[in-house]
Amino acid sequence: MTRVAARYDNHANLPALEAVLAESGEADLVVVGGDFSHGPMPAETVDRLRALGERVRFIRGNADRIAVGEGRWKAGRLGAERVEFLAGLPETAAVEIDGLGGVLFCHGSPRSDEEIITAVTPPERLERILAGVSEPVVVCGGGRRPGDRLPRRRRAGRHAPAPGRRGRRGPPLRVARDRVRI
Repeated sequence: MTRVAARYDNHANLPALEAVLAESGEADLVVVGGDFSHGPMPAETVDRLRALGERVRFIRGNADRIAVGEGRWKAGRLGAERVEFLAGLPETAAVEIDGLGGVLFCHGSPRSDEEIITAVTPPERLERILAGVSEPVVVCGGGRRPGDRLPRRRRAGRHAPAPGRRGRRGPPLRVARDRVRI
């Protein structure tokens, strides 16, 4: 795997999804980092992403988990087959990227789709959050601002870039010479 595009927090906004997929261009892999099925166009958004076939990997976000448990109204909008698909999504995805090594993708943190890592997460808490994670790069979403969630003084060879949310201004994040573009 050479080029990976990480796309998070679309919230079933199909027009915004089409825009970010156009930006993903020649990526070998698109990682959908959760929170893509809960919003104004859930069925259409899920179908569009699934149509990417083998080029896409999904992880579940907290809004996707909630969408599965919302009962008949949401199930009616998504349909039984899509709800079953969402219910079976993993919470993390590990990807080997040429020239970079292992990258762990998660929605909030490696241990919870609701926990958020920020640049001010206390070191002791960060150690607990990353305990057992062997990948040097952890891409996490669930927040609204892009940037590396690990301050330089605490990185120790690790990175925790966050893609932010579509519409936030800021340059794309690049890890290891454009191997991961967020």
